[in-house]
Amino acid sequence: MIFSSQEKKISLNKNDRLANVIECLVGVKAKKVILEVPQNSKLGLNIENFEILKKEANTKKLELVIESADDRILELATSAGLKAYHPIFGTQEKVVVDILPRQPFPLKRAEGKEIKLKEEKKEEKKIKKEVGEKEKPVALERLEAKKERPKQRLRFKWRWLLIIVSIAGLIFWGYELVVNILPKVNITLQFQKTPVDFEKNITVASQFFKINVAGADIEVPGELLIFKQNTQLTQPASGKEEVVVKASGRLVIFNAYSSQPQVLVAGTRFQSPEGKIFKLTDRMTIPGAEIINGEIKPSQIEVSVIADQAGADYNLSPTSWRIIGFKGTPKYEKIYAQSTKSMSGGFTGEKPVPTSADIDKIKTNLEETLKTSLQNQMIMTSADKFKILEGASDFKMPKEEVSSQADEQGNFSIFGEAQQRYLVFEESTLKEALVQKIKSENINGIDVKILEFNFDYREIKADFEQKKMDFKVKGRIVFAPVFEPQIFKNQIANLDEKSLRSLLSSLSQLENAKISFWPFWVNHVPQNSGNIEINVE
Repeated sequence: MIFSSQEKKISLNKNDRLANVIECLVGVKAKKVILEVPQNSKLGLNIENFEILKKEANTKKLELVIESADDRILELATSAGLKAYHPIFGTQEKVVVDILPRQPFPLKRAEGKEIKLKEEKKEEKKIKKEVGEKEKPVALERLEAKKERPKQRLRFKWRWLLIIVSIAGLIFWGYELVVNILPKVNITLQFQKTPVDFEKNITVASQFFKINVAGADIEVPGELLIFKQNTQLTQPASGKEEVVVKASGRLVIFNAYSSQPQVLVAGTRFQSPEGKIFKLTDRMTIPGAEIINGEIKPSQIEVSVIADQAGADYNLSPTSWRIIGFKGTPKYEKIYAQSTKSMSGGFTGEKPVPTSADIDKIKTNLEETLKTSLQNQMIMTSADKFKILEGASDFKMPKEEVSSQADEQGNFSIFGEAQQRYLVFEESTLKEALVQKIKSENINGIDVKILEFNFDYREIKADFEQKKMDFKVKGRIVFAPVFEPQIFKNQIANLDEKSLRSLLSSLSQLENAKISFWPFWVNHVPQNSGNIEINVE
């Protein structure tokens, strides 16, 4: 509460006497004085103390107000003509209940009707006799009367039993209505909130196995995730140039000559039945044949060859081949070759070729394709579990190969391999560490809950080789005392208003409370917890 220069608040001890209080009022220059009187203060011994205080205040032309959590102090001050209020509940209101007496049950009136009925029956019998009815014998009348009396008594007993049961039912349901059904209480509570603005340094590393808030920086366990992907893309070549390309292919060479290996140098010529010549691209050693039971089993090896001349004429179908250098010797027929696939690639003339712009474009497409694929891997496997900060990922392409030769459709290709690394952590773990750290610094011995918690990330620095990163978090957290309404309902059930106010005053960090009983005659908390409504603001 903020006080102006025209107001002054004086807090008393419970042992302060009237003389001490008057002495405090003598030097006061403010126009309004609030006396904070504790419970069980000696001022509450009699009303004269407050009457004297009122006279003293009137003499000094002061506005004197009493503030106390003691109901007796408030009652005496109010009776003496002083303003008084409770620090939590404000001014007290007294409720006057009028109790109307219950109307007596009109039994006499009922008896009167019965007597009148009996008299009417007698008159009826008298009239019957006067009109000349034959009178029954006295003995027969007495016998019939005896038979009629038990029936009348039985009807009389049932009638009274029904009346008693009805009255009991009305009393029971009236009691239930007044005591258990109608009474309600509404309690509105407002607790103090503790807002904390914070800025903390965080270190996340894969070598941490649990959170640590003991030091200046908060340590949080993290992980280094690595994803890999490769792909190949094709794209039309937009350039044109005159090219001379030799056909190429693969041959399988057989050695059925001897068990000795045969060395062939690069450029060794192979001739097809059509007379086309292809040359060995690299030096090669043909393994020796195997001799099994005196019979030769040929050995074999696959080699690469290229046409002697350029042009499409050398794009040959699979066929047999002979080594020109062995012609005229026994090796010519025993060391030979066979192509299992067609020779291809031979060409002369204008052909599509990729330009530098084509190559730059396909490289960009390759990088974007690989990045998207790696990000999708991350999302599908780990995004729900881990927090990924901007600047905590690393993309690399260790392999990138462009084929500058266009195919028959005029397309060229690129092949690439890439990897994406992420330094990640669980955000729930970070929040737990922040709450521990902030509570240890700001909250002492109070069981609290979190009403508001938000922060953002700043100055992110990732070290993928060390598998760690550092950053700052800045934000705000708001604490409030833990309050369980249902448990409190069980505690206050059937308490009177004074006991309820006393219990509310003992609640930790309670800032304000409002109590409303209904109907007007109710002055205690209902036993039924369903009739107790508690609102926490």
